[in-house]
Amino acid sequence: MKRIRTIVARCYVPVMSIALVLVFAHFLIGSVTFNPLLAAQNKRIRFQSGGESAGAGSLGAAEVALAEEVMEKDRVVDPKQTQLLYIGNSQTIAIMDQNPGDLISPQWLQISLARAKPSAVPAVEVKIGSLPNLTMPELLIKMVAAREASPKQGDIVVASAVLEEFRGLGIRDEVARLAEEPAVKARLAELTAQNRDLPSARTALASVVSSSASDPSTEKSDSSSASHAARVEGRLQNLIEKLPVFSRREDIQGFVYLDYYNWRNRALGINSASVRPVPDSAYKTSLETIELALRYAHAEHIKMVIYLAPIRPIQPNPNLPADIARFRKDVPALCKRYEVTCLDYVDLVPENLWTNYPDNASGTEGQRDYAHFTGAGHKLVAETLTKDIAPDLALTSPERKAFK
Repeated sequence: MKRIRTIVARCYVPVMSIALVLVFAHFLIGSVTFNPLLAAQNKRIRFQSGGESAGAGSLGAAEVALAEEVMEKDRVVDPKQTQLLYIGNSQTIAIMDQNPGDLISPQWLQISLARAKPSAVPAVEVKIGSLPNLTMPELLIKMVAAREASPKQGDIVVASAVLEEFRGLGIRDEVARLAEEPAVKARLAELTAQNRDLPSARTALASVVSSSASDPSTEKSDSSSASHAARVEGRLQNLIEKLPVFSRREDIQGFVYLDYYNWRNRALGINSASVRPVPDSAYKTSLETIELALRYAHAEHIKMVIYLAPIRPIQPNPNLPADIARFRKDVPALCKRYEVTCLDYVDLVPENLWTNYPDNASGTEGQRDYAHFTGAGHKLVAETLTKDIAPDLALTSPERKAFK
């Protein structure tokens, strides 16, 4: 009896904690209307999902169609054409104060390349791989997933390196699921195994490659128990995923995250201009992950272009001058080592093409938005990018040789 009481006493707190979490989450689900694309809660932001507004501008029907195709997530690209993967964070897919005819940078890039002279630039199909708050480990996974797809994609990768995203290293469920594809998981495991001189990058990717990195010496002896464990885990996973509490976990996490930070910011007087240094460990890991991406691109003969994302040119600014300085030094130096084009667009977008949060934004009333710019800013980035990468896209043969 004493032993039973001891077991009950030890289990009471964790069991009741789980019960309270489940009850709280059950009631929370009914009120959650969280949309991950509107994480900034800025009503002036429109996340582009197609070319529906393009026709009201100066574009012709053919160019509107091109803009719409860029946003088709599952579009099958013509294997005879050069395929370009444009990848970045929300800055590449969100428009501030959108006007009729405004497009995002990847759409303008597609149109600009189509307008270019065929003798200078080959036919290029732009596909978008951006996600809000895209971390560098997620960028690498999306690169590998695109390349390992059938037919292979990503002959060219245009990646936006964002200083803001050097603060985080998380891999969300949506991206982790891409890494569950056998070919992607195997390639990621191979990359981490072959690049032991990048320990921080390997650690950041450990969660998505660990299950595929088995030890051949123990694989045979453990096969039976591992198979049984996998079946049990799979059944439990399927059961749990049917529960609303778990199937909507990212929505709940986002909702709680925003609510917590809104209250914290109000209490401590933190605003969008408050300085947020980039932690050294996160910076180092992000830099190593970019290097791993460069090595992958070299091994796969992918032509990669990295540009340093624009930063709002006004003070006060949440980015420390020292962080910006090392960002502008380290990333180009890394690209130079691997003979990859690196474009510094930090100062490209002028102040008049940025804007502020609306007065009725929750917790951010009237504050400056340091992450996103207007449609004119997107067009400026795309036009500059087209001019800068055109020499890299020029081909000497109509057969589209591999980039080396």
